[in-house]
Amino acid sequence: SRGLGDVYKRQIKTQQKLTSLSVSGVYESNLFLIPMGKSLYSLKEFSINNCDLEEWDGLESYLMEHSKSLEKITFEQISWDPSNVINQCSKLKSLRGAQTEMNFLGNLTSVERLWMDPAIRTMDLFPNVKALTIVRSTPEVNQVISTSMRKLEDLVVIYGVLAGLEVPSMKKLKFVSSSEVIDGNFFVTNNKIE
Repeated sequence: SRGLGDVYKRQIKTQQKLTSLSVSGVYESNLFLIPMGKSLYSLKEFSINNCDLEEWDGLESYLMEHSKSLEKITFEQISWDPSNVINQCSKLKSLRGAQTEMNFLGNLTSVERLWMDPAIRTMDLFPNVKALTIVRSTPEVNQVISTSMRKLEDLVVIYGVLAGLEVPSMKKLKFVSSSEVIDGNFFVTNNKIE
């Protein structure tokens, strides 16, 4: 509600040790509509899920203020492209994007844990990923993963195919749902899988 945003702002301005913030199911709120001013804390984790704020500029300004300290970000079911903020996060280690458009991502070499729904063809933007979860794999996406994610160790594929996936560093594979028959050569090529 609108009043909740005002209460939140009064409380958050006095915070000095806040490191994690999660916002879920917020609609028609002035939560980020009015600038909050300079924070006394360094935010490390931020999550926003199922929100459709009236205005996204305030949220972007707030997150930009913390772009140098943010290490973990989750964006799920939102109608705003957070690419501009993500590109400024120099310490970002974990990124989760689900049902959110991210069209202007830059080269995110700091990201080590990536969760994407849907999988994007620009996986080459994340060369240092060690743990990857994708909801739908395709031969095209698998090819990009194979050529660019040379440090990938832990892969979860919710559904799709494994065709074209060759990651010599991969140690763990969880393949949740598929009607595909896995070729025996897959485990020869990816021979470090435990």
